[in-house]
Amino acid sequence: MSGLTVDSSPVSPPVSCLESTCSQLTPSGWESLGATLHPRTSHTTALTPQGLLLVGGAGSPNTTELMDLETGQSREGWRLEAGRQ
Repeated sequence: MSGLTVDSSPVSPPVSCLESTCSQLTPSGWESLGATLHPRTSHTTALTPQGLLLVGGAGSPNTTELMDLETGQSREGWRLEAGRQ
């Protein structure tokens, strides 16, 4: 597998996202957390106090979204300018 992201923090279990799904590591193993609004590979993610921020990537280079780590629900973020470097 390539193009996935994995994020963790002292207060949050590891979260991995690839294509249209994010999963969270539990004592039982990796379990589905929720579906993304846009398919993503080779994207960027960051844990924030509001949830998991997903940015760009192949398939959705100009979009962002924020996934709630409690509910797995994702909401649309802001649009990114095309052609950024």
